[in-house]
Amino acid sequence: RVESESRASITLFDGSVLRLDANTNARIEKLEFHNGKIKSVLIKLNNGQVWSNVTPLDKGADYEVETPTIIAAVRGTIFNVLYKASLNSVLVARDSVGVGLIQVSRVSEFKIVPEGSIFVISDKNQEQDFQNGPRPISNELKQDEWVKFNMAEDKKVLANSQETIQATGSPQTSASPTPTSTSGIQSREPEATQKLDNPISPSPTPMPSLTSSYTSNPKLTKLILTPKETTVKRLDLVHLSLMGFYED
Repeated sequence: RVESESRASITLFDGSVLRLDANTNARIEKLEFHNGKIKSVLIKLNNGQVWSNVTPLDKGADYEVETPTIIAAVRGTIFNVLYKASLNSVLVARDSVGVGLIQVSRVSEFKIVPEGSIFVISDKNQEQDFQNGPRPISNELKQDEWVKFNMAEDKKVLANSQETIQATGSPQTSASPTPTSTSGIQSREPEATQKLDNPISPSPTPMPSLTSSYTSNPKLTKLILTPKETTVKRLDLVHLSLMGFYED
């Protein structure tokens, strides 16, 4: 759990990064690695928002973020999942994310949320919102403080990765993700935008506010957890090395 006026950043063993906003309550339900790469990750988000910068996964691997209502599954991408006041949203900054509804008897079909789009689903109108599908990210949302903060942090990750590659001469030796730019937030191809501007029916659910309650104070901003074991399962005892970073 992240307290108010705080943020947390966790770097996984393969270099994938997840950032938790202030007042976020989330749990890493599953964390499995194979040969230094993600095999299976499941994050349960109870409240708040989590921004994930996931390195490309091997075939058969999965990285999922789940709220009480939806599940977002990726193969390697940059995206944000929000769950506040019974409102779910998945914002995709790079590549695409599959989103499905969690139901009592089954997980629904998945809809693809393309780069530069946001999928908004309320608990009350979840079936209708799901059928309406994603929409383009608005200009206002592109200027949201939480979005801009994470875009800036992802640029640092990319820069650090490039510096490591230049120093070693081999991209395989980099421990950081190697994302492309988050151009999906900065611009959209007109044709794709036109398709998303015309959903099947008007959505009854308004665009969510991602505005963070975070204020700048000397706080713990990053945690790096490195498991000694390559496979971590629920209820197992695992030894982790922990490194924390503070910033103003």
